[in-house]
Amino acid sequence: MPRANAADRARRMMALLPLLTPGAELPLADLAETVGATPAQIVADVATLSLCGLPPYSPDELVEAFVEDGLVRVYSAPPALDRPLRLTPAEATALGAALEACGRGPQDALRRKLAAAAVAPDADDLSWAVYAATTPGGLAEIHAIVASATIRHEALRIEYFSAGRGALTARVIEPWALGLDRGAWYVSAFCRLAGAERVFRLDRIHTIEPIGEMFAPPAHVRPPVPAFPEDCAVRRTTIRFSADGDLSSRDLPGALFRPEEGDDTLADVPFASPGWIARKVVARLGDAEVLEPAEVRAQTAAAAGRMLDELGEA
Repeated sequence: MPRANAADRARRMMALLPLLTPGAELPLADLAETVGATPAQIVADVATLSLCGLPPYSPDELVEAFVEDGLVRVYSAPPALDRPLRLTPAEATALGAALEACGRGPQDALRRKLAAAAVAPDADDLSWAVYAATTPGGLAEIHAIVASATIRHEALRIEYFSAGRGALTARVIEPWALGLDRGAWYVSAFCRLAGAERVFRLDRIHTIEPIGEMFAPPAHVRPPVPAFPEDCAVRRTTIRFSADGDLSSRDLPGALFRPEEGDDTLADVPFASPGWIARKVVARLGDAEVLEPAEVRAQTAAAAGRMLDELGEA
């Protein structure tokens, strides 16, 4: 038997809720056919729903539905279904982040409904479960801290790796807005180290810590500027990756990939710094080769030579 899909089960239970009208006695087989499930799945779903409700989770705030003698018996209306949706700004932001990751832009109708459903912020920290559930590695925790600080207007101390310089620096930032561009998350912020606005990529933040200092954001907060805006003239390099290489658009923002004979892949990669491309290629330890331009080939060869010299001295 295949493993149950949590997303499918959640959708099934959401489909069940409107059918659970007070006083209803629904044949289990008919209910299963209506929502496209097996009777055994409906039994398990109703058992789960009967444990769900609203704080303080007293009997009158739970879903009172049970399976008895082949019938799903409903004793009262599920709580909160007749109430308007209300979200804290943080909850709305977390759901908006998930929708943006699915390709729904800021002007999407559902995004606007989420914004309209947001109410005044509360004092509690939120778990950002929607984003955390869909984000690999440790980025979910960083996203949660940045998003919370953005809403609270709280400064953050970070250690940030600059791909252009190949250096890790400590700095304090005042986060303004989060945004997604070509599969990577960015935050626009005032950087106290630079004394100016900067855009930081979240997966290059090594450590992060709120410092308890509040700041006043600008009157008109701008979203993070994409790494390579479409109307910006940038230089591009062509790189060949071997069939064994692991490619990701997250590592090469704005890259265009095309397969080549022999299972290799060519990538047309925008860049601002030849040194950044050189470090990217050398770090792949032989499974990538810069084809053009000559300047980037030369810098990559020099970087590889330095690495070999360092290994020889070790």
